[in-house]
Amino acid sequence: MKIRRILSVLLIVLALCALSSCSGKTDVPKGMKLASDTSIVDYSLFVPEKWIIDISNGATMAHVSDADRSSVSVAQWNLEEELSSIESWWELYKEQVNDEPFRGTMTVVTEGEKTVVDGKAASKYIYYGTVSGVKYTYMVVATIRKTMNDNSIYVIHYTSIGDVDDENGLFVKNLATVNSIIENFRFN
Repeated sequence: MKIRRILSVLLIVLALCALSSCSGKTDVPKGMKLASDTSIVDYSLFVPEKWIIDISNGATMAHVSDADRSSVSVAQWNLEEELSSIESWWELYKEQVNDEPFRGTMTVVTEGEKTVVDGKAASKYIYYGTVSGVKYTYMVVATIRKTMNDNSIYVIHYTSIGDVDDENGLFVKNLATVNSIIENFRFN
């Protein structure tokens, strides 16, 4: 009788431990790994398992490999009077980027294309510019998240080299993977 009671208590304790260890766990999509530090940021950025994580603190950044420095990063801007919408953020951002580092070479390909990030309305921007003779292409996806404590613009930023329509360029080569990263992005 004592053994049965001990086994029952042990099974209950094990079940409770298993349940408590599962709570708060982030489900990682197959073939991906968590790049963001969810104890610091309120989002989960997943990148392919082979990617290299560069930054995992208040912002997150990862790149493909040592041979391919194409990268994805996430940053957060607090909403304030000057930055009250994605459109106002984009105008300020575009002005700053065109000044440095592009020095007036920024060309916008896609501006404000409607999309979705984790069920929230978002806008996509694609642009390119030249730095030190190298043409860089970028895709930026911005969304607003409003919570009781915080209202922020979250920006997922893809950086690569190569033209938007160059099938052999790194930008196009990694685009499907980057779209998968964006599709799997989650707010915590």
